[in-house]
Amino acid sequence: MAHLETVDKCCALHMDIGPSNLRVEGGPGELRLSGLIDFADVMIGDPLMDFGCLLADRMGERYAVDSALEGYGTAANSMSVAQNAAVQVYAVWYLLWRTSEQEQARKVVHQLAVQWSIQSAQRCGA
Repeated sequence: MAHLETVDKCCALHMDIGPSNLRVEGGPGELRLSGLIDFADVMIGDPLMDFGCLLADRMGERYAVDSALEGYGTAANSMSVAQNAAVQVYAVWYLLWRTSEQEQARKVVHQLAVQWSIQSAQRCGA
C-alpha cells in the first residue's frame, strides 16, 4: 500500500478509541473531550491507525473520523486518497484483530500490527 511506504510521522497509538474509553464534560451543544482511558493496547506507529480503529469501532460511519479530525483542527477533506485508503485498511485490520476467535489468527493479525509499528518507527527515526 502506497501510504505505508511513506509514513514519516509516528506517535503513541491508543488502539481502542471509542465511546467507552472517552470521557466528556459539558452539556448539550457544549461537549468537550476531558479524558481518554484504557491504554492496554498502546503501541507506536502511524497516527492514521487510530483513525482506522475509530472507523471500525463506529461500524464504518465516517462522521466519527471526520469529527475527530476537526477536533485536531484538520479539515476532514484534507486527507489524501492514500491516507483515506490507509484508514480503511487499518479499520479492516482492527476488525480482524478484535473479532478473531482463533488464537493463532489473532496472533498473526497482531504480528502484522507490530510489524507495521516497527516499520513506521524505523522510517520516523525512532
